[in-house]
Formats: sequence, C-alpha cells, structure tokens
Amino acid sequence: MILETNAAPHEFDMSGLFITSDGAAFKAFKVYKVIKDSPGAQAGIREGDVIAAIDDRPASDFTLEQIRQMFKENEGKEHKLTVKRDGTVVTTRLQLRRVI
Repeated sequence: MILETNAAPHEFDMSGLFITSDGAAFKAFKVYKVIKDSPGAQAGIREGDVIAAIDDRPASDFTLEQIRQMFKENEGKEHKLTVKRDGTVVTTRLQLRRVI
C-alpha cells in the first residue's frame, strides 16, 4: 500500500456552518453546528438558528445541496442571511473564506 497526500485538502464549505434539513419536503434548514472563528461564527450565526432567507430569497427555494454548494464556492463572496432565533428574526452578512 502506498499512501500519498492530496494536492489540496477537502473542504466541506467556506461558511463553517453544518446545516441540516427537515420539515415538509426537507425545506427547513437548521444550523446544527458552527465552527469556532469561522465566517459563520463571525457573522453571529448560532447553533439552532433556522435559515429563513439567503440573499433575499426564501430558503425554501433551495435544496440542502444547493445551499452547501453556494457556501462551498467563491471565496470572498458575501451572502445576506436571514435567520429565525428564539422567535426573532436576525439578518446578517456571511463572507465566505477558507476554514482550513
């Protein structure tokens, strides 16, 4: 067996957010985990937040895979996120960058 390093490490995404989907047709997107000092943490996103909108489009317009892809590409790109938290609505800006 020969073990070689990869040319580049695998990146899950550039937000630092682990998002799950549930609800009707899996169209409710909940933040399961936020990596410390990641773009998501710096944007003030918290575990348990429910993503209501991305760039002024309802989150239900997207699939989980589409959201993951959005947060995986284009380092430096900024997304406007609207999240529901404890009965309130919070809007913030998420600027993507490498988390590794």
